[in-house]
This record gives sequence, C-alpha cells and structure tokens, in this order.
Amino acid sequence: MDITVIIKLVIVIAVLLILVFKKIKPEIALTVCSLLLLLIYGKGLKGIADAFLGFVRDGNTWSLPAAVILIGILGGVMGKTGMLQRMVDDLKPMAGSTKWTILLTPLIIGLLSVTGGAYISCPMVDELGNTLKLAPERKAAINLVYRHAVFFSYPLSGTTIVIAQLSGVDVGKICLVDLPMVVLVLVAGYFIFLRDIEDVKLQRAKGKEFFLHLKGFFINFLPILVPLILAVAFKLPMVISVAAGIIIALALIYLGPGKKPEQDIFSLLFKKVNYKMLLVVFAALFFKAAVSSVGEIAVAMRELAASGLPVELIIVIIGFITSFPTGSIQAPAAIILPIILTFPLSETELLLCACLTLCVGMFGYFFSPVHMCQILTLEYFHATLPKLMKEYRYFIPVFAVGIAVWYTAAKLLLL
Repeated sequence: MDITVIIKLVIVIAVLLILVFKKIKPEIALTVCSLLLLLIYGKGLKGIADAFLGFVRDGNTWSLPAAVILIGILGGVMGKTGMLQRMVDDLKPMAGSTKWTILLTPLIIGLLSVTGGAYISCPMVDELGNTLKLAPERKAAINLVYRHAVFFSYPLSGTTIVIAQLSGVDVGKICLVDLPMVVLVLVAGYFIFLRDIEDVKLQRAKGKEFFLHLKGFFINFLPILVPLILAVAFKLPMVISVAAGIIIALALIYLGPGKKPEQDIFSLLFKKVNYKMLLVVFAALFFKAAVSSVGEIAVAMRELAASGLPVELIIVIIGFITSFPTGSIQAPAAIILPIILTFPLSETELLLCACLTLCVGMFGYFFSPVHMCQILTLEYFHATLPKLMKEYRYFIPVFAVGIAVWYTAAKLLLL
C-alpha cells in the first residue's frame, strides 16, 4: 500500500478539522478541502473540472437540497400558523397527565426537522415544567432529549436524507435499523429525568370529547403524516412527499374554518427559510464527488481494509471529532461516507456503516456546546451549560453504551 496516499488524505481531513475548529463556515471549509484534495493528489485544473462535472451530473446534487428546503418550509408553515400549538392543545386532554404531555410535546415538535426547532417547544415545556416544579436545567434537558430522539429513525430528517443519499442506502432501511436507538433514548429520558417526579393529573377527555380532540390532533398532524406514508410506504421521492405535505398544510390553513394568517402566502412559505443550509449540502456533495474522482483513494482504502483496521473505528473517531466541535451531523457524514464508500463493503455492511455514522454523529452533535437547539433552549430557560451537563451525568454514559450495544446486536443479526 502506498502510504503517501493515506498521508495526503489525513492532511486534507486535518485541514478540514482545523478550519472547523477555527469556526470557518462548513460550506467554505468543505469547498476549500475539496479543492485541496484534488490538487494534493495532482489532479490539477482538469481534475477539478472533471469532479465538478460529476457533481453537476449527479441527480442527488439537485434533489437533496430541494428536499431539505421543502422540509424547512413545511416546518415554518406549521409553526407560524399555530398548527403545532393546536396539536399540543389537543394532546393534553387525551394524555391526562402532565408528565406524559411534557415528553410528547417536544417529541411531536421534533417531527419538524428545522434548525433550532427545539426553541418552538420551549414555551410549552416551560409551562408544563412549572406545573411539575422542575428546575430550568431539567426542563431544558427534557426539551432537548425528546426533541431529538426521533432523529435516529426519521425519514423526513434532513440529516437522514443526506446520509442516505451520500451512502446510496435506502432511507427506510436506515430508519428501521436505527429504530432501537429511538426507543433507548425515550426510555432512558423518562427514567433519568421524570420517573421520580410527582405527576400532576390533567382532566382527561372522555367519550365524544376525547374523539373530538383526537380528530383535531389528527387533522393538524396530516401534513407530517402524509409525507411519511408517501416516502416510506410508497417510496416516492422525498421532494414529492414533502411537497404534498406543504399542499395539505396550506389547504387546511386557507380552506379550513380557522383564522387565516395575516401574512401573504409568499411570506408564509419562504420568509425565514434557512437557505444557507443549501450551501452546506452542495459543499458536502462536492466533497463526495472530489473523493470519488480520486482513484488512488479507493485502492488505498481497499488495502487498508485488508490490513484489518476496523471501519467502525474510523467512523467513531472521525464522527465524534467532526460533530462535537461543529454541532452538526452533516459534517461527519460529508467526511466519513465518501471515504467509507471506497472500502470493499457488502450492501449490509454499508447499511450498518451509514447507521453508525448517524448514531455517532448524533452523539457528538447532541452534546456539542455549539448545538443551535441547545444554545436556544438554554437561553430560553435562563439555564447554564455546566448545570445542563450535570443533568446529563447519567444520560451520557447510557447514550454511549447504548450505541455500542445496539451496533453489536445489529451486526450480529444482520451479518
């Protein structure tokens, strides 16, 4: 094996990490390192042009960013028009329990995969937490844990879509394999944060009243439910599935009996959409195209795999040191998966690697001090990061051990 090939790749990754630690925007860092990678392997201007051409011709280059933006639009529409709040209002009398409602509220809000989305559920969690007499840091922990639990196994998550597209693995398979991690986080969250808290019972709706609340909840949940069914059950493209959800949301808003929004439809759809995320997605896809265009890397990785270095070790190391300082899961996915694709892996092994990338990225991202949801949640509850980390003193090891146990079990069952 030509060790210089590996050294060059390590240099590129090291430069990327340095740029990340220096708080250079991820889209700039990824683009710079894509060009550096092509130049350091002697590809020159022709190599850059060929990689760019492959990037442009790849269907994912256009479908993936479109899906991410549409998900953001759907989340914005449902949040700005009060559909999310109405879902929670109908949930309370059905649950009949403050403890269950405070868990389910951020979990439902988490179904909208938007940057900083945990902030949406803060007022509701705050109100319920005051009823349960919870400290600010405990309310923050519950909001963050239950907001993100579903992200391990959620086909409408931008991160899951990115990982599926970069790896070429079916998004439904990733969600199915990672589903036990959702259960682990939900159960661990209850036992660590709420089991010993005395519940405050709410007036439970019965009979006709219960079904009226269930109907209200279901109607407001339709814009999320329909895309899930279309994407998972019917395997329609994510762009079409999410667009259908947006159309349903608009129909409910403008054709339903409720109060119509004051803003015009253009502002409702497109104002405050996080278009900057497009740059990150484009940069990640270009980095993938750059790595794929360098044949020497594929040869070296096949030889490295033959030497016995576990591919899981590569994922864990790179995954954590890229997700923790960036507060992003897209960063490790963009770096890891193009490299992993050069290994001689079976379809099942590639599936496991994609799932592990998501879980390790989630671990680093969740506890990152620059995690946007965490920053906004701490600000809302006037809580501090050290006290929040104290709340996590049991949750962190359970989370880490859970990933190891889950992956070992999945590997034994699938391989």
